[in-house]
Amino acid sequence: MRKIAIVISGMSAGGAENSLINLLKEFTKGHFVRLYILQNIDNEINIPQYPNLEVFRLEADSLKDFKMFFKLKKELKLFDLVIAHLLWAQYWTGFVSLLDKSMRDKILWVEHNVYINRGYLEWVVLKFLGRFIKKIIAVSDEVGQSFSSKTNLKTEVIYNAISIHKDCYANIPTAHGNSFGIAFYGRVVTQKNPYLAINAYIQLAEEREFHIRTKLHVIGGGPLEAKLISDFSHLPNIEFLGYKEKNQALSELAKNQVYLSTSSYEGFPLARFEALKLGLCVVSTRTAGYNFLLNYYKSDSQMKKIGIYFVDNELNDIKNALKTLVSGNFWTTELISQRIECTDNLRPEIIAKKFLSI
Repeated sequence: MRKIAIVISGMSAGGAENSLINLLKEFTKGHFVRLYILQNIDNEINIPQYPNLEVFRLEADSLKDFKMFFKLKKELKLFDLVIAHLLWAQYWTGFVSLLDKSMRDKILWVEHNVYINRGYLEWVVLKFLGRFIKKIIAVSDEVGQSFSSKTNLKTEVIYNAISIHKDCYANIPTAHGNSFGIAFYGRVVTQKNPYLAINAYIQLAEEREFHIRTKLHVIGGGPLEAKLISDFSHLPNIEFLGYKEKNQALSELAKNQVYLSTSSYEGFPLARFEALKLGLCVVSTRTAGYNFLLNYYKSDSQMKKIGIYFVDNELNDIKNALKTLVSGNFWTTELISQRIECTDNLRPEIIAKKFLSI
C-alpha cells in the first residue's frame, strides 16, 4: 500500500479544491492518503470520509510559520508521493525538497490557473523552487503554456476530473415547450464576470422580435452577490439561487438547457465540463479548457453544430450565441450524447490513474 500525502493551502469552494475532492475516493482505493490542510478558512467545502483517508490540519499562522513548516517537512518523509495544490503548498513543498534531496523524486505540484494577478516575485520563487521537485502538473494545455512561459519549467498536462452525483443523471435537460433555462453557475466574483453574463441575457430578453420565454438562474455565492441582487433582482426573469452544496448546485444546473460562462480567465473550468456531462449546451468565453474541446471536436464549427459556442467577451456575441441555442433544436438524444461524450476521459478513475502512474 503506497502512502500519499496531499498538501493544499486551504479548502475554499474553488475549482482547485473541488477537483481534489473529485479524486480522493480513487486515491484511497488501495492507498493510504493523508490530506494536509495548511490553513483554516471560512466557508470551506465538505471533505468526504473514505477508508484510508486522514485529514490533518496544520493551522499555520502564516506562510512564515516555521514550526508548522518543519513539522510538515518531517512528516512528508514518511510518504511515497506528495501532491501539492495552490501557491502556499507549492512554496512549502518546494522548500522541503530544497532542504532534503531525498524528497526531490516524490513531490508533484499541481498548477490550477493562469494566475494573471500573480506577482513577479512569486513567479521568481516558483521558477527557483520548481527545479527541485519531480514534476509540475498543469490542469490544462493553456495553464501549462502559461506556467512554462513565466518560469521556463516543463509541465505535464493532467486535466481536472469531473464527478457528477448519480442523482443528477435523472435530470438530463430537455426543452420544455417554449421555456428555456439559462444558468450562470460558479463563484460570484470578478473573475467570473457575472455583470457581462447578466447584461447579455437582459439584451436577449428585451429583443422585440425574440418571443421565446427564458429565465436566467444565477447559481453560486460570493463577494458580488449582494450587489447583483440589489441591481437585478427586480427583474422577473432573473433568479438568484445563492451558494449551494455541490450536488444540490448540480441538480439546479441540470434543470436548465444552456450553461453561460463569461469568465475573464480560467484554469480548467469544472463548471463547463459538469454542464456538458449533464448534456447542457454551452456559451463560454474562450478561456482555458477550450483547447481540450477543440482537440476533441476538431473545429469550432463542429462544436457549434452540437451546441457548444465559444464567443468573444462582447455583449452582442454572447447574446447572439444564446439566441441561436435557445431558438434551435439542440436537445435531441444524439446531440446530448455528443456533448456528454467529451467528458468520458475526465472520469476520476482515469485521472487518478495518471497521477499514480508517475
